[in-house]
Amino acid sequence: YEELLQIIGLPIASILHDEPFILPIVHAESQYLKPLTVGDEITITVQVAKIGETSFVLEYELFNVDGEPVGKAKTVHVAVSRQTQNKIALPEKLQRALKAFQSAP
Repeated sequence: YEELLQIIGLPIASILHDEPFILPIVHAESQYLKPLTVGDEITITVQVAKIGETSFVLEYELFNVDGEPVGKAKTVHVAVSRQTQNKIALPEKLQRALKAFQSAP
């Protein structure tokens, strides 16, 4: 998630300290596919699954070093005003950046 924010030009530090909005996770789910043990290296891919008016959904796939899928996850993030703590429309620059990432090969 943090790497995705960095790639789209909105680093987590900027969101946490400079932007008028925050993006809390309001729902998370995961699916276990294969065991991992402490010290195992994994690769995680992330894609923007959905962009709504006030929220977006990220889907993650986890792979072991052999490239076998070991898990899946999904998080739902909602845009919230830092000042009022109320839900707000996704900021335009965030929407544009997420759409660009979503359509990238």
